[in-house]
Amino acid sequence: MGETVNDLDTIDVEIETEIIDGYIVDQAGEVLGLADTVTGEVMERFEIASEGAADWVLKLFMEEEARLEAIAAKRAAILANLDGQEVGPRNRLRYLGYRFHNDLAEWARKELAAKGGKGGRGKTVKLDHGSIAFRKSDGSCEITSHDAALSFVSEWAPSQVKRSVGIMAVKAAIVEAEDQLGEAPDVSEFFRSAEPRESVVIKTGVGAGMKGGDSNGQ
Repeated sequence: MGETVNDLDTIDVEIETEIIDGYIVDQAGEVLGLADTVTGEVMERFEIASEGAADWVLKLFMEEEARLEAIAAKRAAILANLDGQEVGPRNRLRYLGYRFHNDLAEWARKELAAKGGKGGRGKTVKLDHGSIAFRKSDGSCEITSHDAALSFVSEWAPSQVKRSVGIMAVKAAIVEAEDQLGEAPDVSEFFRSAEPRESVVIKTGVGAGMKGGDSNGQ
């Protein structure tokens, strides 16, 4: 006959434990209780009925908090040592970027042109120890202060003013202002634009890689 549910409810399961620093701990690291110093078994219910008993429990708290503080101090020291070890490689990488970034970009551009011509689709040169890739970003425009933009458009291109003004309205007002002033107006207070640009990304397969423009090699 097989075991019934009731039978299963009465089955004792032996749990492997060990004593660590006065605590009985199972294989998962869960603390099951304090260990009796005589029997090694879980200490029977401990009642705090005196000053000495209360202070003993506080001592247990202090010991574990001290262990955590020691571990935290050790972690901080190890991380500080690792940070110090990063200085040399970072300085060398910074030098390599300054010294060779533009040269690698120029060589890769010529290599791509030779293999695919100016109309070639290839944008990455792949080598054994890494790659040199060209990435183009679209230009972008942003209105940083809508109130100031509205005032500017109202002055120079009032026909563009609707319930609100957008980027096209600001651009139209800039053209109108430049025509009348003979120079480009200063719109930095409320309008920011970025021209399309090409960046060069050098990757070795380790980490995020080095990204920068051709102008400064950084």
